[in-house]
Amino acid sequence: MEHRHKKNKIVSLLNVEAGFSLMETIGVLAIIAICVGVMVPPILEKISDVRRTAESNDLYNITEALKEEILAKKYIPSANDWASFISQRLGLPPEKINISRRTMVVDPLSQISSLTGKLPYTQTTNGTLYPNRMRIMFLSNLSFNPNSLPIPTDFLTDVLKFQLVWDTPEWSVPPFFGSAWIGKGKYLKIQRIDLASLFRRLVIQVRGSGRAYISIDGSQPFSVPSMNRYYFKGTVVGFYDKTGTKLLEQDVLDDDALYIFDGLNWSTDAGDMANSSDLEAIGQMVDNFLNVSTNPDARFGASQKYLINDLYNFMLMYSRWAADGFSDYGSNNDQQVPENQALEKTQQRIDDSSSNLIW
Repeated sequence: MEHRHKKNKIVSLLNVEAGFSLMETIGVLAIIAICVGVMVPPILEKISDVRRTAESNDLYNITEALKEEILAKKYIPSANDWASFISQRLGLPPEKINISRRTMVVDPLSQISSLTGKLPYTQTTNGTLYPNRMRIMFLSNLSFNPNSLPIPTDFLTDVLKFQLVWDTPEWSVPPFFGSAWIGKGKYLKIQRIDLASLFRRLVIQVRGSGRAYISIDGSQPFSVPSMNRYYFKGTVVGFYDKTGTKLLEQDVLDDDALYIFDGLNWSTDAGDMANSSDLEAIGQMVDNFLNVSTNPDARFGASQKYLINDLYNFMLMYSRWAADGFSDYGSNNDQQVPENQALEKTQQRIDDSSSNLIW
């Protein structure tokens, strides 16, 4: 009897060591499933946060490299060649920069060099008018499956939608992105750049009826009756004598600057530059005017930009005539002076454009 009892005890122990029963296995799997269900979401959330932080750092490096390369080469690329433009500075091939989840967008209302000028832009000795709405955005889709959260492309040319994206707060999604994006702002990263900050204003006043000679980044000297233009920060301006043959001094355009030429010498006057703040106010008024929606009842295709263009041409012709001392070329009849005729025609266009715009 004792021998049989020991044998049964041994068999019982062997059965315990042989493994779990079916119910015990199901119980263990249930516990594992619960643990996975509790632990996986925080892990995925942590991975998402890490991806967002890494993308934020990458986009910061991209924007800094873009600005540095623009200032170095005096050139702004288009949305098609920005990656190759900065690839050497970042030490990466373009395909590692312009990856599929990133989109570069340029403000549809951007204006540079002229009222209709678009990117790319290369600085010339003429500089540019005020660089209006030179805004660029990089959008990154950080979803693990970007195809499930498509970024609409209709805002590439839509002014209102571009502004909605520009104004979208961090961790949010623009309202027109679609229902799939609702509550998923963590998967969208927007990096904004205003390239207008890379420009500096150069104002030149010529006192008297003469002209001044300057050079831009080592160019051949050229004459100007006066100047109010914008150049990239770091542009080197050369100042010459009244004949344009002798370089008197050079200056690096790190800030907005005013230079005065009196026929013999160059000087700067901070007081006069302060007075030129009125020009900044005018520039802001022009920006505001251009950004207002065009009157839907305007006649003959009249718009703000055409009116501003005529006003600019009027001021340009007037300043050039003023620089020549309002010469009448020996005529006693104003109608025979070309500058006067051009001003009268431009004034008539301004009157017509204004009437058609508010019709």
